[in-house]
Amino acid sequence: MNPEDYGTILTREILEGFTRFIVQSIRNKIYQIDVSNEGLTNKVFILGGLDFSWTDTLISAKYNLFKREIGKSIIYFLAGERILTKKVLPACLSTHSLKYLQIRN
Repeated sequence: MNPEDYGTILTREILEGFTRFIVQSIRNKIYQIDVSNEGLTNKVFILGGLDFSWTDTLISAKYNLFKREIGKSIIYFLAGERILTKKVLPACLSTHSLKYLQIRN
């Protein structure tokens, strides 16, 4: 949840409702991290050719528990360790299910 965990902070800009950090990682990736004024939410964007972003939300500072929302997945971290991953999977009817529905109707 700390922007310094991503690498070297290049810029820090205080905006309305959040603080924006531009950070360069050891592997030369550039991150834009928007930290809410309460420090409870980080919106992270990888700048450059990748269109990739996620949102980190602090659940408990005492236990260093936070969730990361990436697309349709939510990953929960406790003390830096992944403890749970939730994914929304696409659902579709199989041909077996369709045959069963046709028989019942």
